[in-house]
Amino acid sequence: MKFARLTVVAILLSLLLMLGSSLAWEFSMEGEVLWKNRFVGQLGSRGFFGKYDLDNSSTPGNFASVNGWAGGKLNDLSSSSGAADQVMETNVLTDLRLNPAMRLRGEYRIGAFGDPIASSYTNSTSPGVQVAISEGQWTMWWFSAQTPWGIVTYGKRPFKFGCGLQYNGAEDLTIESLLLVAPTGPFRIGIGFYPWRQQPDNPFRQNQPNNSFPGPPDNPYFNPLDINAVLAVSPMVFVTYDAGPLSVGIVTEYFSYHRGPESQRLQIARVAFPTSDIVSTDGGIFLKYCNGRYFFNAELDWINKTTKFQRSLLQNASKTDGRHLPVKGSRGDSGD
Repeated sequence: MKFARLTVVAILLSLLLMLGSSLAWEFSMEGEVLWKNRFVGQLGSRGFFGKYDLDNSSTPGNFASVNGWAGGKLNDLSSSSGAADQVMETNVLTDLRLNPAMRLRGEYRIGAFGDPIASSYTNSTSPGVQVAISEGQWTMWWFSAQTPWGIVTYGKRPFKFGCGLQYNGAEDLTIESLLLVAPTGPFRIGIGFYPWRQQPDNPFRQNQPNNSFPGPPDNPYFNPLDINAVLAVSPMVFVTYDAGPLSVGIVTEYFSYHRGPESQRLQIARVAFPTSDIVSTDGGIFLKYCNGRYFFNAELDWINKTTKFQRSLLQNASKTDGRHLPVKGSRGDSGD
């Protein structure tokens, strides 16, 4: 632990010395302004749930005027056979060069007020000269520096790898690890890790609200920073090769975490909670070829997640003295 702290301090000092040598800062930005009008409608005399304006539920016709369709287009339900909206948003990509070796980059969005997801402002929902349509939101912010060991990067940033089938940073996937990338000829070797991480429910689909280890009151732990509530280990490694029209690469991630009876706040839930240990690996291999006339892209990805359960305190008691029944739906000693 002492060696790790000294290493981190040495890296920070090196970066500060490099920053002190900067003579001028350069700032640039690019972005887009989106104006979009959408219309969704159903054709024919029947909707997804049957005939229009007909209530098939047990209510006395309360939902007769509500029609819907599959796919969740424009809030699902409508009193007619269609719905429409007009939205706009602005996305700005910023790039601050502190010196030729150090950069700060980010994305700033003007969307809907109070909506942290990739949002758009809906026309006429906040009328008035003094009424704010958006508080402005930084969706990403990351730092990179060229060092003698390679490029050091940290912060929230897009996670793009290969063809983007699994690691689709162009749309929604981000990464926040401390990463070192060492270019060596046509090879790029990257090593990253999370010293502390909250694992999303679905790490490959992150543009959803609260897609992370839940906070209070949904998090059973009293303290969401409890070491038992976060990942114990989470490294990643990748290697890419680029030469002329050919590009190939491989990446892999690993994480594990533990959840036991201590995660439950109530004693009645604590004795019935089975201990679980989760280990997960994911990765991908890609190949791209393009010589200006012919091109070929291929990618193979994998996810392997194993959960091992142990008996709860209640199950152990029922196994030894028979005074308690096993909890319905719980697992045995172990299982995958």
